[in-house]
Amino acid sequence: MHGSSAPLAPASPKGLAGEAKLSVENLFLRFGGVVAINKLTFQVAPNVICGLIGPNGAGKTSLFNCVSRLYNPTDGRIVFEGNDITRCKSKDIAQKGIARTFQNLALMKSLTVIENVMLGGYSHCRTGLLRAPFVPVMFRAEEAAQRRAAMELLERLQLDRVHDQRVDSLPYPTLKRVELARALAARPSLLMLDEPAGGLAHSEVDELSRTLVRVRDDFGLTLLLVEHHMGMVMNISDNIVVMDFGNKIAEGRPAEIKSDPRVIQAYLGKQRERT
Repeated sequence: MHGSSAPLAPASPKGLAGEAKLSVENLFLRFGGVVAINKLTFQVAPNVICGLIGPNGAGKTSLFNCVSRLYNPTDGRIVFEGNDITRCKSKDIAQKGIARTFQNLALMKSLTVIENVMLGGYSHCRTGLLRAPFVPVMFRAEEAAQRRAAMELLERLQLDRVHDQRVDSLPYPTLKRVELARALAARPSLLMLDEPAGGLAHSEVDELSRTLVRVRDDFGLTLLLVEHHMGMVMNISDNIVVMDFGNKIAEGRPAEIKSDPRVIQAYLGKQRERT
């Protein structure tokens, strides 16, 4: 990644009071006899970066899948901007203002960078992705606007030089930024990032951290971040929720989480039974 080596912007304290952007209320998820999420409750305030951490098997990605409606929780509620979205269809989530990235890249390898980013914005198009190639020319202005918006995002993320390259020709760190651009193309107010630093070198993690703080500030977003890179989480998060075996074991500011004995035990305690 390119960019300045300036220190990270301090996490903004704004949004820590008032109506929550996202509320998870007594969420319970069971797969047969396995409890993946156990009566989980927490809130994410507007315009903050909330870190969601925990050892492998803690239930973090399961929570992401519930919020993005890939999983149906067994019990409990998910409230976004005051509206219950617990039973919404996954295809409607983007229009409500929620976008996410995935732990494993979900880009279309045969498409160019800009085409992948444009895919992220089609949920807001009247013609829709499948109909777009078949509508009359007079209606293709929407697609042109979508391309301009995608190019602007690529410029802001320093990807404009590779906009016409197929993604299967690009290095992994660049693909991480492409996926971020595609999520931003959906124009979310809540952006969920599932291990965005996975597979990156230390210097690349530092640049990603600066990028995420800038994205939060420039776009006025709320970020929910699942990440195993603790240095990154502690540096950029306003608030952190810690899970272990589906339970919330701690919540607070980074300084509080670092010294919480329950968190230390979860990460450094005796050998774990589930990974």
